[in-house]
Amino acid sequence: MLSEGRIMVRKRIFSEIIKRGKSTLETLEQVNRHAPEINDAFLKNCLCENADTEFGRKYGFASIRSYEEYVNRVPVCGWDIFEPYVTRMAEKGETGLITRDLPVCFYYTSGTTSRPKWIPVSQKSIETQTRYLIDAMFGITSREMGDIWSNGAILLIAESTSHKTPSGIPVCLISSRTIENQRSLASFLYTSPPEVILPAAEMDSMALHVLFALENPQITEIQSSFAVYPLEFMHYLEGHWELLAHQIELGTIDQSIQMPDRLRAVLRKRLVPNPKRAAEIREIFHSSHGEPLMQRLWPEIKVIVTGTAAEHEIYERQLRQYTGDLSFFHRGYTASEGLFTIPEKLNDRDGLLLADSAFYEFVLEDGQIVTMDQLKEGMRCTLLVTNGSGLYRYPMGDLLEITGFCNTCPKVRLLGRENRTLNLTTEKLHMPLVNEAVEKACAAVGVRLLNYTVYADRAAIPLPHYTFYLEMQSAPDMEHLRSALIGELRNISDDFSHKLDSGKIGTPVVRKIENGTWESYMRPLWERAARESRQVKPVCLLTTSEEAAYFEAHIV
Repeated sequence: MLSEGRIMVRKRIFSEIIKRGKSTLETLEQVNRHAPEINDAFLKNCLCENADTEFGRKYGFASIRSYEEYVNRVPVCGWDIFEPYVTRMAEKGETGLITRDLPVCFYYTSGTTSRPKWIPVSQKSIETQTRYLIDAMFGITSREMGDIWSNGAILLIAESTSHKTPSGIPVCLISSRTIENQRSLASFLYTSPPEVILPAAEMDSMALHVLFALENPQITEIQSSFAVYPLEFMHYLEGHWELLAHQIELGTIDQSIQMPDRLRAVLRKRLVPNPKRAAEIREIFHSSHGEPLMQRLWPEIKVIVTGTAAEHEIYERQLRQYTGDLSFFHRGYTASEGLFTIPEKLNDRDGLLLADSAFYEFVLEDGQIVTMDQLKEGMRCTLLVTNGSGLYRYPMGDLLEITGFCNTCPKVRLLGRENRTLNLTTEKLHMPLVNEAVEKACAAVGVRLLNYTVYADRAAIPLPHYTFYLEMQSAPDMEHLRSALIGELRNISDDFSHKLDSGKIGTPVVRKIENGTWESYMRPLWERAARESRQVKPVCLLTTSEEAAYFEAHIV
């Protein structure tokens, strides 16, 4: 825990960020009144700045005067168009290729639906992300909760690692860059020591995040990229609280927690024996108090900051058993290619489209491409993005829904990846709806769902079918559960019902697997990703028979 002097420094840091955030929100209000015009101006400025690049000369940026001319000259450009330019920048440090200046870094994409990529990032993009991802978030939270929210510490469930290209340009995650920019402030803001957040060696990072967070009763905020991380955090806490309390009581780190000896010695110095806090923890876990666990452990906690995609809502709903009615700040539509939305208020899953962050084109379900001023509430679309870092008419591949407007600015809901569907024979069951179907089926038979995955088994005999692997707190009647799940899937898709009834697909199979299987599958992926400066998103949809075999081996 921090000394009184360091706590005062933290309060001053928070106060300055909140001040910037309030200013950012005032500017955003002005932008939202003229969003289409500002978005068009972004495009023209981007083309002007990069007219004398290799890409700009190829497509005649210097003489483009309108959006119509831009569309007529520049085709929709997938990653295969930009990859050769990125390779030249990364390996040889060539300038003037797709932007006037070299990128300040590359963001490593997760490779969730394709091979991983290095996305170039300009200094202006970094500044925009800081303005909206950090400053505006603090401004919104302070506006709704008051400054008392900023009196405590932040539990950041993340680690920042990076490496450099042959030409010396850093490669990292978008979350890592945010942490790196606050390196000097980390020890004031976060419960985990800088050696854990900015690791130089392999370690059991989750065990250390939990230990240092549990030792500090003054947490007011939890931050993570996805809701699954605080969920995993709480699962670890529930499974190891006795060992954790023992370490806090003695001010030590158990030898079972993996890390180099030199790092262990450094981190042990950051702990002092705290028998009072250890006794509080033991009392909390021995009592049957009805208040959610997070609020009992950290009475001042106010907000959970996490991602916004609809397909990850399943983890947020599970997290609610620990958070109760705590507020959530959903970061908005954030990708390596840019920050595209932020929420208008706490607990809002919809985001205001940031007209000054990138230029947007919207590909509607019928294939028509429109601009911001042509959008209407209820439309579903994917994005083509022109950003300030060298991507032009780049397809994002995420499915969006226009949910309304704030003045002239569209409000957007991120539904998930366009191709993240169950689809054996064109029935296309979108994963957010499948998640809900699984949860409802479990509720119908009176069991608590812990985690699940699903595999579309195209090689199954006699018919292709879906196999669901479920972790549940107790063992239900599996036939009853299967029947309930089929009913819920029928409710979300007439095509599924038709294909099932006509014998085009087989009856779904439901398997109960050992509890902890999902986390044991994900843990090596997360650890490897951390070492390689990239991110792995939670896996619900399995794509290969090898992946399915892992879960088959844990059927009970």
